[in-house]
Amino acid sequence: MVWQVLFNGLVSGSVYALMALGYTLIYGVARLINFAHGDIATVGAYTFLVLLTRGRVGNLPSLLGAGVVCVVAALGVERIAYRPASRAGFRLAPVISTLGASAVLQAAMALVFGPESKAYPATRLTEGVSMGAVTATPVQLATLVATVLLTAALLLSLRTTRCGQALRAVADDPDLAQAVGINPIRVVQVAFILSGALAACAGVAAAFDASVRPGMGYAIGFPGFTAAVLGGIGNPAGAILGAYLMGISQDLAAGYVSSKWKIAYAFIVLIAVLLVRPQGILRGRRLGAE
Repeated sequence: MVWQVLFNGLVSGSVYALMALGYTLIYGVARLINFAHGDIATVGAYTFLVLLTRGRVGNLPSLLGAGVVCVVAALGVERIAYRPASRAGFRLAPVISTLGASAVLQAAMALVFGPESKAYPATRLTEGVSMGAVTATPVQLATLVATVLLTAALLLSLRTTRCGQALRAVADDPDLAQAVGINPIRVVQVAFILSGALAACAGVAAAFDASVRPGMGYAIGFPGFTAAVLGGIGNPAGAILGAYLMGISQDLAAGYVSSKWKIAYAFIVLIAVLLVRPQGILRGRRLGAE
């Protein structure tokens, strides 16, 4: 049983890693905790379901469509919730604004799709395959592989591409970045775009593993946020480390103690980190810091 629980923890950790990277990107360049991030992931999960069942398109086109919708939703949060609030002169205004955006998104999804949970259609992708002591579905294996590829691509692009260098420059010193011709507003938009795409992948993967419902964003968003804090908020490598530690420890606790308290474990970890090592395991830092 322990190997199955550890495997499940790796799958959960992969979902949390995608979420944590989204939190980290936005915090790195905008110094903002986007509390609507989990709900954007839920939007992606619902979009995938609609395209797959009503649009009758394949899994990959449905995932791409979910990504596009999540990017648009993330840009909407940036334009409507974050940008005006960031000019208000009150430090907590953008955070409160994203909380409002979260409530609006949840209410809208409940109104359109109803409050009940909806499962993705059963296909070969959801059939368990025995691999020794572990039973896994193709979707779970794809989640593990996709997370590795996406995180590697993101970390590499932050170091080697002009877009990544701009993200790092604004994260390190927005005034200096603007002085050399980098537009901080556009860079923040890029961070929201990337976080939206990551949220879409996380939302679809989580819904395949369980189901989709309007409040699903909290179930994956809060552990993802906790993972980012655990690893060191603003540190991409720390976000990944924190996510897998969170996923494995959470599933071990759920498997050997009680699954009813799964979200409570994230609260316990968050409180412990804030009390013992608030800077995180790898120390929180901006994207541009060495």
